[in-house]
Amino acid sequence: MPTDSDKPLKKMARAILELPVEDKFRAIQSALIVEALRMSDGNKSMAAQMLGENRRTLQRQLQNPRQLGSAEQPTRAAKPKAPRAAAGAKRAKKSR
Repeated sequence: MPTDSDKPLKKMARAILELPVEDKFRAIQSALIVEALRMSDGNKSMAAQMLGENRRTLQRQLQNPRQLGSAEQPTRAAKPKAPRAAAGAKRAKKSR
């Protein structure tokens, strides 16, 4: 018997089935990769393990946007960077 937890999966399946034939696999693959990266907090090795593939394979898939479709890939939270000096200030120091 279907449960309430099946509803989002059914909704996604219906949306994917309405896509053109060539886009169906990419949509499924992209959704799985995005969710694995989200669940692993952007850790590609852990995400690849969840997907049952090699980390290098996952890296290649992430580098080929046509293979993944238009889904964004979540990344780890960026560490705050120190403020950079203006480009003109660097040039002025070098010319001295």
